[in-house]
Amino acid sequence: MVDSTLDLVMRVRTASTPDAYWAAELSLLEKLEIAETLIHKRGKQKRQIREAIKQIAGSPNRPQTHLQRVQAVLASISESEAALRQKRNVSLYLGDALAFKLLPDHFIRVLGRNDPPGFGKNKAGREQEMLIAKRMTQEGKVALLHDLTHSLRVADMTLYTTRKAQPS
Repeated sequence: MVDSTLDLVMRVRTASTPDAYWAAELSLLEKLEIAETLIHKRGKQKRQIREAIKQIAGSPNRPQTHLQRVQAVLASISESEAALRQKRNVSLYLGDALAFKLLPDHFIRVLGRNDPPGFGKNKAGREQEMLIAKRMTQEGKVALLHDLTHSLRVADMTLYTTRKAQPS
């Protein structure tokens, strides 16, 4: 089940243990993947409609009202795609909040010196990243997936652990 944006904000805000961070990341990942899938579908729909517009515009006795309706559908799909991209960005900003909550600013600056990775839904290696992150979480470390942020662009993941005082 996909969490609402408010639920995601609360998960991010209250995360304080490796399990809580991981639960927040899984929720963000689910939201991102849904948005990315729909963005890809809207892109395919737009390409198909543009092709139809070319065919309509190229016909000698094209009905103007039909062309206008098809262009209105294209505009609607474009608006829907823009809204989905905004939802995706909100999820990435929540991932940034997790990163800033966990890592010192100077780490984030160093890990942010690269081009943005783009969509990660069908990324090669995603399955291995997820297995590693899950295992590290089970071992009490926080595994922060960089694909869930705008700010972390170098590497795929950061592992973080707090040091406990050693008994004397």
